[in-house]
Amino acid sequence: AGVGDVNDDGMGDLVWRKTSNGEVAIWLMNGVTLSSAVFFGVVPQAWEIASTSDVNGDGSADLIWRNRQTGTVAVWMMNGRTVTSVGFPGSASINWEIQH
Repeated sequence: AGVGDVNDDGMGDLVWRKTSNGEVAIWLMNGVTLSSAVFFGVVPQAWEIASTSDVNGDGSADLIWRNRQTGTVAVWMMNGRTVTSVGFPGSASINWEIQH
């Protein structure tokens, strides 16, 4: 679902979303080697990972979520293996999409 440096080690990490149940996982990578996997539980199917980006400028990629039904946006502020906070900056019409 996305690639971003979640743990601020200078290497891209892989963000996964299991389509059958909405489970979220991040593979913390060391080049092409999986260092460890972190599982975050299940997020309702209406939500999709729209992007990964360092929203708060701390050097770690954050997860930007979008509700396909309502247009609501949520941001998971990440610090390595931890979601440090969740913010809801607003909503945009479902006719709009985040461009990478």
